Parts: sequence; C-alpha cells; structure tokens
Amino acid sequence: MCEAYNVLFIADEVQTGIARTGRLLATCGNCDCVKKDCSGTPETKPDILILGKALSGGVYPVSAVLANDAIMNVITPGSHGSTFGGNPIAAAVAMAALGRC
Repeated sequence: MCEAYNVLFIADEVQTGIARTGRLLATCGNCDCVKKDCSGTPETKPDILILGKALSGGVYPVSAVLANDAIMNVITPGSHGSTFGGNPIAAAVAMAALGRC
C-alpha cells in the first residue's frame, strides 16, 4: 500500500529489534528465511528502520536509523535530531555487540 501511494514505510524497532521478538527484526513478519534471521528476502521491507536499546547489547545507549542512499542522502547535517547521534563510543559498542550475535 505504501508503494502504491508513494509513502515511506518507517518501522520503529527500538523496542522490538535485534531479536527481542524471537526474530532479528519484528518487520520480518512471516519471511521465508529458514532460521528467521532475515538472511533471505523479508515479506515486508521498511524504507526506514529505526533501532535502539538492544543494539548495544544493553551496555550503552545507542540508536540507529537505517535506509538506502536515496533516502539518507536527503537528510543533511543539522536537518534531523538524534539523542545519541555522532557518538564514536556508542558506534564501537554497537559494532562489538552485533559482532557477537
């Protein structure tokens, strides 16, 4: 429906992302991935995905917004707000936590 009306589908997975629902992402829905780990083609694919909380393994406040280049290139420095944006320690913690999934 979003594609039909040219509307962005934004999935806020701050509370549900990174396996908090039993799947890597709640938006995987009924995907056909054997392990339900989003390694295949998901049934639903948000244009923008918002992650947080579990992104750091629970040890440091981290949030992230994921999108393709067509969307992210429209957002310029200063045109958005982020609670934990631009924090290199948070980025390092998230990368280490995700590497251990």
